[in-house]
Amino acid sequence: NYELLTSVGLLSCLSNADADELKVYESTSHRLPIHSMLSFVTDRQYWKRRRNAVKLMLELYPESEFERDLSGYTPLHIACLVDSNCADHELVRMFVNRNPRHVLEEMRH
Repeated sequence: NYELLTSVGLLSCLSNADADELKVYESTSHRLPIHSMLSFVTDRQYWKRRRNAVKLMLELYPESEFERDLSGYTPLHIACLVDSNCADHELVRMFVNRNPRHVLEEMRH
C-alpha cells in the first residue's frame, strides 16, 4: 500500500530534513507533513516507526502540534480519528503527555 510505504520511508528522510521542510503546507488541504503522516492507516507492525517519525517531526517543528488543517484538525485530532477502532493509543498518549493543557483546551471546544 502506497501510504504505508510512504509512512515508513519518511522516517529515513526526516533525519536529513530541516524544520523549514516541515512547515510547507499542502495546497488544497492546508496540511503539514505531520498531518499527512498521521492520516495514513498503518498496520500495527509499523506503529512504532510512525510514532518515531512523528516524534522527530515534533522535535524539528514543535509548533506543528498546534497547526490546524482546513477542516480545523490538529495532529492530535487526526491521530484520534484515523481509525477509531484501531487507534494507536501510544501515539495519542505521546501528544497528551507533550502538552496536557492543550488537550484539555481542545476538549472544551
